[in-house]
Amino acid sequence: MADLARQAGMSDGAKEKTERDVRWVGEFTDELTVAIALQEWDRAVTLVEEGEAKLSVTPTLGPKLTPLTASLTAALLQSLSNINNGKSTVVHLIHLLIRLRAGPAARTTFLNARSEMIKKLVRMIGFEGHIGMY
Repeated sequence: MADLARQAGMSDGAKEKTERDVRWVGEFTDELTVAIALQEWDRAVTLVEEGEAKLSVTPTLGPKLTPLTASLTAALLQSLSNINNGKSTVVHLIHLLIRLRAGPAARTTFLNARSEMIKKLVRMIGFEGHIGMY
């Protein structure tokens, strides 16, 4: 590895920085993956924001951060689509999705989930033969 670095014209300091960056990117993506898997939404969104802030300094993070952000957004949207969510849960999930710049997707998912819930509740209304009561 040192020979390749010397041939490419990299100094020992640059090589060490590159190795540190690669190691950091690996640890960062592992931590983000675990946060998504454990559904630690606040931690995962904070990590994505930190990663986006460091994209200009660490360009190797870009190809790994994009699919993880998409995975987190999909998981949050799946959680939002649960019709049994309470108001505080819905507000929190939408806030996180807005921080990930997925506001339109959050709106669509929320409205679809609520319309499904309304249809389900309307179907539960008992019809007793009198149209006016129905």
